[in-house]
Amino acid sequence: METRHTYFIIDWESAGYINPMHDLVETAVYWSVDSSGSINKGKFLAFIAGYEKRVGSLTANWEVVLDNGFAGKLDWLEYSLKRSLWIECTDIEEQLVGTSQVIWTLEALKQYEKMISDIKNWLNT
Repeated sequence: METRHTYFIIDWESAGYINPMHDLVETAVYWSVDSSGSINKGKFLAFIAGYEKRVGSLTANWEVVLDNGFAGKLDWLEYSLKRSLWIECTDIEEQLVGTSQVIWTLEALKQYEKMISDIKNWLNT
């Protein structure tokens, strides 16, 4: 007798109560951005279409969803600044990680700002 198994991958790193459409868009962006920081429209839309195929059509206020993307990145920037400035930090290694994350997050905010108007258009069509 053959036994079939269903496997799931659960990413607990940022688990919490959030808008599921925000989580969907953030994941689609993550899987669609190339090494230069540009978003690939085909990959993004394929990810969204795959999700829609599984759960049905999506309805959301995409402006709010994308604003949540900024808010999450700003929250991470605040946390990283606190580590970098020894406000929420226990050792030099953590302080250095905080500083590197400040730099990374500022770049991520700039990239996100460049791509959200395209993403909004893609989601509203």
